[in-house]
Amino acid sequence: MAAIWSCAMKGIILWLMGVPLIVIILLYMFVFD
Repeated sequence: MAAIWSCAMKGIILWLMGVPLIVIILLYMFVFD
């Protein structure tokens, strides 16, 4: 169970880091269009 929880936590952390990154990229695309 611990291994599954570890994988889930990594996925959540990657998702939380990835979403702001996508937002920043979209903002750059709008600003520097």
